[in-house]
Amino acid sequence: MRELKKEEIEYAISRLEVHMASRGLNQSDLDELTGVEQSTISKILHRKQEPCLENLQKLFGGLGLQLADVLKAA
Repeated sequence: MRELKKEEIEYAISRLEVHMASRGLNQSDLDELTGVEQSTISKILHRKQEPCLENLQKLFGGLGLQLADVLKAA
């Protein structure tokens, strides 16, 4: 997959928040589903760290989604 633009990253993070909320998942739940550390998830969700492509793919994969499909809906 190509390098993501800042707007795409922001859109992906906002969609991640929506999907987490709709499923009643917290950061620790997502950590268990994906293997991405809760502290990293927190930094991503609070916009203190820009996520790498691999972590975004893992986070959406843990929710049964493909990052590419989420970005296509943008």
